[in-house]
Amino acid sequence: AREPIHRLGRTQRFGFLIAFGKSRRVTAVSDNAERWLGTPAGALLGRRIDTLLPPQAVDAACAHARVAATHDAVQHLPGVAWPGRRDPFDVTVHAAGEAEETVIEVEPGGRPLPGATQAVEACTLELAHLHTVED
Repeated sequence: AREPIHRLGRTQRFGFLIAFGKSRRVTAVSDNAERWLGTPAGALLGRRIDTLLPPQAVDAACAHARVAATHDAVQHLPGVAWPGRRDPFDVTVHAAGEAEETVIEVEPGGRPLPGATQAVEACTLELAHLHTVED
């Protein structure tokens, strides 16, 4: 079961959520996104996500959402540099709904995980979906 934060429309006040569809247009955004993106939430709906975030970051988010969808999980990305911010942020990316939206959740972060920890997390996700030793 997923935590409530992964339901569109609900997010913690110290972070924000933004979602976009295959067309790369924003389909959902938390009310507090203005604090992070400098534009009122209502004005973000329908805008292309790559006008708000660097295109390579959007491409990476799409790739992480595909992995998340494949494993029915989320992708946790700790210690991410956020445009216009000095401190790192923790970003969670997942896919949502039948429209295959990419959902990005951002909150003030900690320190990045060491490379080995990220590798173990990825392996654990893969192993979680196996049912037998032969798999």
